[in-house]
Amino acid sequence: KLTGSNYAGLQWETGTGDFNADFQNDAVNIIPAPVLMAEDEPGEDARISPSRGLGTSPTLVREFAGTRLFDSFANSIPPDTHGAIGPDHFVIVTNTAFNVYSKASGLRIQQRSLGSISPGTSGDPRILYDQYADRWVMVSTNFNNRIYMAVSATDDPTGSFFSFSWVASAGSDSGCFPDYPTLGLDDDGYYVGAFMAGCGFTLFTIDKAPLVAP
Repeated sequence: KLTGSNYAGLQWETGTGDFNADFQNDAVNIIPAPVLMAEDEPGEDARISPSRGLGTSPTLVREFAGTRLFDSFANSIPPDTHGAIGPDHFVIVTNTAFNVYSKASGLRIQQRSLGSISPGTSGDPRILYDQYADRWVMVSTNFNNRIYMAVSATDDPTGSFFSFSWVASAGSDSGCFPDYPTLGLDDDGYYVGAFMAGCGFTLFTIDKAPLVAP
């Protein structure tokens, strides 16, 4: 519906790939949409003319099909897809699903549920490869009051993870739920930003050392 609207000064296009519109399937899990506060709506300053880069297109080394609706554990709309690349693997996380691919071959080598890594989570996942500690780190939510974090035991995302959670809806954010958290990292910590729906934005800073210790 945004095609041709020039919304936010962007050129919105329509994709040409196959699309499964069977949303009436009983197995589909509809994930809540983000909550938009009035002050977050784009103003006139956001409706600028689009700019285009002058660089050349990158060389495509390999392409393969990622996670699709009704793959094992992938039964949620929207998928809220996020991915990260490590030394040997490419990991795709979607609402309810965790998929690991081989960088060398492009073959999927593991399918599992987000809940098998972070019991209690519902979705809105983000994942990064931590190049400082050679670990994988993932965050997600339960669409209620908690943020979940999982850190791999090694550099292999098909192995075990250490998982924990904390109550984000506390203090000045009491009564507001964390929506689609973002994730960052450096040598010292992990950083989770969340839109606490109804309250505003909050940043959680987490000491990394105890999470990557033997």
